[in-house]
Amino acid sequence: MGYEIRDKIKEPTTITDIGNLKIINKNGMYYLEVEFLGETDTSFVKGTTTLELPVDINRLSFTLESRNNPSYITEQYYIETMNLGFGDLVSKDGKIDFEIVGDKRKNMTLSEIEEKLGYKIKLVSEK
Repeated sequence: MGYEIRDKIKEPTTITDIGNLKIINKNGMYYLEVEFLGETDTSFVKGTTTLELPVDINRLSFTLESRNNPSYITEQYYIETMNLGFGDLVSKDGKIDFEIVGDKRKNMTLSEIEEKLGYKIKLVSEK
């Protein structure tokens, strides 16, 4: 689509705004679909493109940093950052919210537990 727009618009285009942004996960690769708005001397234009994101899910990490609060030198505040594989990005509100979306616990018999562990166990009651 980008080539079609470029072929249709021969005059310089000024980007005036970004429209929709959409993250796409396809076969383990991440892409950012960007819609942008612009104008030339004679028309308004809208373009879209899909950008490859250098996201490596195996290198995903979270960091909690302590920093001095500039307005209260004696106090500290914490900044949450996330590394998607191309450097630390500071979260907008200084935090990353998590929620539990499912329960991994499951009911298992003693024989199922032993099979999973690969050896016999003896259950004792907690005191």
